[in-house]
Amino acid sequence: PSSNRAQPAISRRNFLPLGAAAGLSLAAMPAFAEDDAIAAIAARANAKAAAEREAKKPQPVREAGEGADLVGAVLIGGTALSVPFFFKNLQRLGIKIASGGKDDGRGTIR
Repeated sequence: PSSNRAQPAISRRNFLPLGAAAGLSLAAMPAFAEDDAIAAIAARANAKAAAEREAKKPQPVREAGEGADLVGAVLIGGTALSVPFFFKNLQRLGIKIASGGKDDGRGTIR
């Protein structure tokens, strides 16, 4: 019995062992790769990552001692600007301290 169909170049039955062998050889390739080549690739990647981290590092805006003067100026300025809101209370407190607590200053300051 002859068939008119063309025979495939390789049958499925013959392909299974060949495909399995090819898959195993591809999976085993990294195990046989040269260690020096992998180490060189890793070293280049690490150097590049370190350079990127260094480039992204924020630069200081001020020196360490510069902020102390600014903080003091803000504290003094804030206190000076808020005194008008409680100046009468400070006057009453002065009167009370000067009188030894006998006069609370409410009758003299309005």
